[in-house]
Amino acid sequence: MADDASSSGTSITLLLSSTLVLALGALIGWYILSKQSAAISQKSLAIASGTSTISQPKNTVVITGPMGSGKTSLWCHLRFPATSASSAAPRTQTSMAINAAHMDEGRAYLVDVPGHQKFRFDRDTQLKAARAVVFVVDS
Repeated sequence: MADDASSSGTSITLLLSSTLVLALGALIGWYILSKQSAAISQKSLAIASGTSTISQPKNTVVITGPMGSGKTSLWCHLRFPATSASSAAPRTQTSMAINAAHMDEGRAYLVDVPGHQKFRFDRDTQLKAARAVVFVVDS
């Protein structure tokens, strides 16, 4: 009977230890992700404010609008124009990052910002640096 009490105490200790390790791992993971997110946001803000060494050109055009309205399709059609009727711009999918490219021999910088709400800080940051805005609405 003493062995049963001892093994029960050991299993409870093992259960508590493993729960503590899992909770600590989740906390460390959350901390790392929040630091990376803050670093990305600071980099984006530095680019938009012009304090970054890799700042955007002055002629920045931002394409924005709600999710699924065709912003990335428009960006692709402008970035990769079809040279003939048989060749079309590449197919697109839902953007999970900002698309950007120099256009018109470097005279314009075209930025496509995803419409999802988690990108609203990036959208606002890009809009601060924009010279023009194209708001795309699905009809």
